[in-house]
Amino acid sequence: MDTEIGALEGFIKEFCAIKKLPSQTDDLFESLEIYGDDADEFIVDFGQRFGVDVSEYRWYFHTGEEISFNPGAWFFKPPNKRVSYIPISFQTLQAAIAKRMWPIAYPPHELPKVRWDIRITQAITLILIAIPIVGFVIAATTSP
Repeated sequence: MDTEIGALEGFIKEFCAIKKLPSQTDDLFESLEIYGDDADEFIVDFGQRFGVDVSEYRWYFHTGEEISFNPGAWFFKPPNKRVSYIPISFQTLQAAIAKRMWPIAYPPHELPKVRWDIRITQAITLILIAIPIVGFVIAATTSP
């Protein structure tokens, strides 16, 4: 058990490039500022390193997205805003290693089949890109 604790501490230090770990009960993602794709990479690497089946891990309970430009979220909540936040602590990861599977049983929840927040953001982005192009084409075709 002590070797697994040492290996877990080493993994976290290596992944986050830190020297001092947060306390055993701290929220690792918050205290180490691990968000979005980094959180997913952390969990996948953790599962591979320690032989833990992380297929039941649901990112949206533990972290937000890295997307900084998401105006679609003004109209439709992203997945992490539709559920209650659940912190991941050192103890959570220790339990996962002991069970060799993700230890958190999530509350019942339902997510929409389509990410409308992302679709709206994509549409806005396309419009913002198209406006200058259309303006350039109009200017080029109407100038003498």
